Parts: sequence; C-alpha cells; structure tokens
Amino acid sequence: MDTRTDGSQGKQFRSSKSNRSRRYTDEFKRDAVRLALASDRTVTEVARDLSVSAEACGAG
Repeated sequence: MDTRTDGSQGKQFRSSKSNRSRRYTDEFKRDAVRLALASDRTVTEVARDLSVSAEACGAG
C-alpha cells in the first residue's frame, strides 16, 4: 500500500539545485554594486566572491 501524500504514486522526482531560481532583494543587489564601486573590483568579481551571478546583482 502506497501511503505517500504527494501524489507521486511511487514515481521518483529529482530535485536539482541548478533548476531552482533564486531571487535576491533590491537591497542585496544595491549592496553588491556598492561593494564594487567602493573598491577597484568589478560587479562580476564581487558577485563571484558572494557566490552569485553578476546578473543576480543587477549587472548585464
């Protein structure tokens, strides 16, 4: 007897982190750009240090 409540009926679903879309607040984006402007680094370099894409910081 299948007691799952998710309706999967025994099917296996794979959840991939790369398929999830993260949303960042405008404040986070502003702060990331501010970090870049306050240094000699690009938004891309700051984004890399924050482990996010440059696009997530509003660049591009």
